[in-house]
Amino acid sequence: MTCRYSETEWSDVLYDSVRATPGGVADAADYLTRRRGKSIATETLRRKLRHTDGESISIEMAELLTEWMEEKAQATRLNWLHCLNARFGLSTTSVPADEAVHDLQASFVQKTFSFGNLTGAISTALADGRVSQAEAEKIIVAAQSNQRASQDIIEAAKAAVGKAGR
Repeated sequence: MTCRYSETEWSDVLYDSVRATPGGVADAADYLTRRRGKSIATETLRRKLRHTDGESISIEMAELLTEWMEEKAQATRLNWLHCLNARFGLSTTSVPADEAVHDLQASFVQKTFSFGNLTGAISTALADGRVSQAEAEKIIVAAQSNQRASQDIIEAAKAAVGKAGR
């Protein structure tokens, strides 16, 4: 049986990101064992990530898994944190690199894609006059992405001040 994981629940998003990272859950368990100095079996980690059998992942372990995914250049490594923040009405962004004007342009392009995804999700959901749970989740995911894209523009604009003429 295939489990359906939420795109808005931080623990599901973390599990999906870990599974999608090269080496998957087994490599993540090895990394945690080395970093923590305490053994964790692959299936124990999987239960913690899936919140089954009364198991759950700690924030410390989530942080370490994020570091592991960062080492593996996993693009979705911070998505779980965005979802956790969004749960409490917060939005996060990464700090732009030194190429501030380029970052501003890239942020603007990302924002246009993000807004397009949001409008598409809303239009599709409203086409039949009803909004299903799956459609609402797609709208939420697109809106959260849109929030992050807006914050990226704000941060890039702040960083670009005075750097445009260089």
